[in-house]
Amino acid sequence: MIFECPKCGGKNNLELAENEFVKCSYCNNFSYIDLDGIVSVYTYKSLIDIKDTTLFLKKDFEKTGFSEEFKIINNYPVYIPFWDIEGSKVLSGGSSQFREDGAVKPSEEKAIFDFDSISGSIEIIEPDIIPGEDEKKILCYLPFYKVIINYRGEEYDFLVNGMSGEISGDPIPFVSVKEAGSLFPQFLLIFLVAFVINFIFDNIFLAISTNIIAIYLLFSFLISKISRKLYKNES
Repeated sequence: MIFECPKCGGKNNLELAENEFVKCSYCNNFSYIDLDGIVSVYTYKSLIDIKDTTLFLKKDFEKTGFSEEFKIINNYPVYIPFWDIEGSKVLSGGSSQFREDGAVKPSEEKAIFDFDSISGSIEIIEPDIIPGEDEKKILCYLPFYKVIINYRGEEYDFLVNGMSGEISGDPIPFVSVKEAGSLFPQFLLIFLVAFVINFIFDNIFLAISTNIIAIYLLFSFLISKISRKLYKNES
C-alpha cells in the first residue's frame, strides 16, 4: 500500500493497518493511521527535569496540609496522547487510561515525535479515543512523569505534568493537624463519662477500661469520617 506522508508528500510503499504508527522514509516524520486516515504525530519538550518531580510533589502535598514522610519507589517519563483539533483552543484526551479533556495547549513549539530516539524506562500510551469523523487533527504527545511513592506501607501513583507541573493521582487518606485537634471535645467527653463512672462505682479499673474501649471506638469512627483524600484521580 502506498502511504503518502502528510508533511512532505513522500510516497512510501508500506504495509499499513489501523491504529498504527508509521515513519516516512524521506523526512522521518511519524504519522498515525486511524479510521479517518493519516495524521502527523508531534510532542513537546518537557519543561521539568525528572529530578525535580519530587519537589513539585512535596510542594503540592504541603498545600493540602500533608507533610508526612514518604518514599519514592519509582519515577519515569510517560507520554500521554492528546488530539489537537483545528479550531479548538484546548487539547482533547486521546487515552481512556489517562483522560484529561480540556488540557491547555502548550505555547511552546512542538516537534516530530521520534519514537526511534526514545530509550530507557519510558512509557508511551497508545491512543484509544478517536475524535469524530472529518475532524482535521494532529496527534500530540504531552510529557508526564509517573511517580510511585510508598506511604505507611501502601503504594500510590501520581502523574506530574512535564509542561505545567500540575499533579494528579491516587487518593491518600490522611488527617491534618487541624482536623485531629477537632477531636478534643469528643475525647474530653469520654474522660468526663469515665470520671462519673469512677465516682459512682468507685472503681478505678472500671474507669480505665471504659476509657480505653470508648477512645478506641471513637477514634476508629471519627478518623474514618474526617479522613480526607489528598487527591482525586484525574485519569
